[in-house]
Amino acid sequence: MTSGTKKVCNPKAQRSEDRGRPTGEASGDGHDSFAASSIGMSAATVPEPTSHEERLQAEIELQKLREAAAAYSASSISSSSDLLGSDGLSFDTQLDKSNILLLGPSGSGKTLLARKIAEFVNVPFATADATSMTQAGYVGDDVESVLYKLLQNAKFNLAGAQNGIIFIDEIDKLARRSDISHSRDVSGEGVQQALLKMVEGGVITMPDKGGKKYNMAEGVELNTQNILFIIGGAFVGMEELVDSRIKPKSLGFGNANDEITLSSGDSASRGDETSGNGSSSRPALKSVSPGDLMRFGLIPEFVGRFPIIIPLCGLDEEHLIRILTEPKDSILKQFAKMFEMHGVRLHVTDSALRTLAAKAIERNTGARGLRAVVEQLFEEAMFLVPNEPTHTISGVVLDGDDVGRETGARVLYTQAEWEAHIEQLKSRAAGHGSSRGSADDAESSECMEEYREAMG
Repeated sequence: MTSGTKKVCNPKAQRSEDRGRPTGEASGDGHDSFAASSIGMSAATVPEPTSHEERLQAEIELQKLREAAAAYSASSISSSSDLLGSDGLSFDTQLDKSNILLLGPSGSGKTLLARKIAEFVNVPFATADATSMTQAGYVGDDVESVLYKLLQNAKFNLAGAQNGIIFIDEIDKLARRSDISHSRDVSGEGVQQALLKMVEGGVITMPDKGGKKYNMAEGVELNTQNILFIIGGAFVGMEELVDSRIKPKSLGFGNANDEITLSSGDSASRGDETSGNGSSSRPALKSVSPGDLMRFGLIPEFVGRFPIIIPLCGLDEEHLIRILTEPKDSILKQFAKMFEMHGVRLHVTDSALRTLAAKAIERNTGARGLRAVVEQLFEEAMFLVPNEPTHTISGVVLDGDDVGRETGARVLYTQAEWEAHIEQLKSRAAGHGSSRGSADDAESSECMEEYREAMG
């Protein structure tokens, strides 16, 4: 061995190299030259030991990841019965309900919307009026009375009632009183506080026969965790609160904003607020925030339990016409069915439908005003038709002029009167058909449709 050369002998490495050599070759002083020549690389191209270390470390980390993935897969398969239910749904995440608050004028369909939701999902439904509720211990209905109504509608099936829907109307009447008074507000803020636990979700004890709660009375426990609460109200005066928050304010004399000039967007919204047919759509309700509800008089704890706020606009003329004609149990179809029971035909013209909708809008009672108008117009006909012998009356006709003059529906006794009515429709359709305008063509098609309906 020459000076300056250091040779380290590792017996284990030496035995490993001997096992890797071809048969008949032995290790010796010519080992280095053999190794370099056998693999075809020079000493300059031999990888550094650090590169081998990094590669081995990467292989170790990769193996650890593979082992961890295999262990996770095995544990997932073995514990699948714990994580999955019988229907294959994961129970590790609990689903919470989101209560709903509906704002809209009277007759905009708040109660109907809540009832239809319950019908679609096929769950028990109960409705209550917030004006009759008081705090426990005072004259009036306790807040637990609405739970008893839900249990009744569920046919006293406790499991079914715990997944039902409750609608509380006139919730705006529970607003906190702004005047300073020493008396306790048992029908306003007190009811809101009494509803907090029920709306949030918890086990509520209610009397087994309804009515008031007493200390010695037996009760039924009902869990409201999965009961959806929908509240609604007209919230008259909410528009002013929203406008005061949105519109800019200024102070001082002679300010340019003393007379606020509406921009094009504001003018359009004001035009939509009161349309040409007199329907108030109340566009400010679309911008209602939880802060506006608190300023109106609802306590923050109560507002926070209703994360979904849905404003409902007033019904215009087209909506009211569709309500009169499209539903399977619409008002006009009910009257047609009653007349049909006596062998009498009913025909309502398109002009009558539009006049009916306009009169309902004038009353400002929404869809509820339709029945009042229709009942008034058919009052005399409903009295005369049942008293006449069968097939004595040929038909009942309601035209736009009859609605406008409030003379009521006309009763046609003879076939000649019915045929004269048909001829009048034919002449009206022919007169409009001679016009060239698109509006006249549309009206002509409506007249022809009326003629076909009248012909039966």
